[in-house]
Amino acid sequence: MLVNMRHRHLLAVAFIAAIASSCAQEDLDSSDSNKSGTTEPGGSTGATDGDAIANLRAGITELEGRTEHTASRVVVQHILIGFKGSVSGKPVTRTRDEAEALAAQLFSEIQNGADFDALVKKHTDDSYPGRYPMTAAGRRRMVRGFGDVGWRLEVGKVGVAPHHDSKSPFGWHLIKRVE
Repeated sequence: MLVNMRHRHLLAVAFIAAIASSCAQEDLDSSDSNKSGTTEPGGSTGATDGDAIANLRAGITELEGRTEHTASRVVVQHILIGFKGSVSGKPVTRTRDEAEALAAQLFSEIQNGADFDALVKKHTDDSYPGRYPMTAAGRRRMVRGFGDVGWRLEVGKVGVAPHHDSKSPFGWHLIKRVE
């Protein structure tokens, strides 16, 4: 039964990705701007915010379906993308929607090979370098979404903990497992 549920989940993720890809192609076909597909500064290929957000959400859904590792310890580095009022003591002025769009843009850049550490240095609303060791026993001292992502990633891979009032109240966490 677990295999069937996992199979259904993977089919759903593939379906969402296919729709996002189809929508992106329709946008490219109907748009007069950036028909060449050239890369813009920052690693973008001219995709719309909606395309990037759909890609971000599909990545989140795919990651949530993964089984957690049995490691006793992981080390992660993250980029926190907060919004006005979400990060205590930080003068963040962006709206929640702007924060999601920025998280989506950065996620796309990372998928296209951008230097994660450089993006942390430039964009995080946490302190640089944003590296945190977590043990299986102590991970609940962190924001729940943070640990949930960290334990589903392979070393070197990146995932996202989306903003959630209780699981990730500070904003979006783009998380790379480094150990």
